[in-house]
Amino acid sequence: MVALDDALKSLAAIDSRKSQIVELRFFGGLSIDETAEVLQVSPGTVMRDWTLAKAWLRREITATSKAAPNPVPLHYLMTPERWQKIDQLFHFALERARKSARSLSQTLAPATRP
Repeated sequence: MVALDDALKSLAAIDSRKSQIVELRFFGGLSIDETAEVLQVSPGTVMRDWTLAKAWLRREITATSKAAPNPVPLHYLMTPERWQKIDQLFHFALERARKSARSLSQTLAPATRP
């Protein structure tokens, strides 16, 4: 449990975007496209960073704790601070999506003539 938290903190210090992707994808349950929208990067970038982050975390956790007999599911390790951060990012993404939808509907709506 401590190993994962330490590994995530280490990853954040090295590459904050990869750390954010882990939090959004794994703890927040966002899709690749949703994560890309929140972070304003391409889905391909999210996929590459997600793959590298998982491999990096696996290596870090394995190196620090050889083999836990009964590993704790990762969703139990979520701190209130992480939940708050994910919640803020999620609401930010929702608001951006709403604004985009409104803008698109106004653009596509037929112009009313006087």
